Order: sequence, then C-alpha cells, then structure tokens
Amino acid sequence: LEIDAEGLAFLDVFESVGDPVGYLRREIAITTGDDGPAPAWAYLKDRSQLDVVHDGPMADYQPDPRYVKATRRSPEPR
Repeated sequence: LEIDAEGLAFLDVFESVGDPVGYLRREIAITTGDDGPAPAWAYLKDRSQLDVVHDGPMADYQPDPRYVKATRRSPEPR
C-alpha cells in the first residue's frame, strides 16, 4: 500500500505531528516476506507521554472502533 504526500499530510494532522503531545512520524524498514526489507512510515510516541506501556504482545487486544474502517466494524449491540 502506498500513500501520497496529501495522504501523509492528512495522517500527520490526525496523529498531531508537530504538537507537543503528538506523535512523531519516522521512516522504518519492514519485512514483507520474500521481498526483503521495504520502507514504511510509522507514528511513534515518546514513552514519557504514555499512560501505559505494553512490552510485548497484549493478551487481549480490542481495536479502537474510531480507527477501524466503517465497513469492517462489528455492528453495534442493540
């Protein structure tokens, strides 16, 4: 998946890049399988700004629905 400059600018605003308590955007290398390393953008937060720091996999992860594409969200309970 590739993103253009306009898309990155949108995400930077969404992640509050440049704000004192916002995220930092950094280019990292990821492994994509047999294709080897590839560049990717990551949004990182300083540990001192986090309420809870998870070290390793969480036993139970529930995605925040605000960040899940509407068509992939579970229906609201009635």
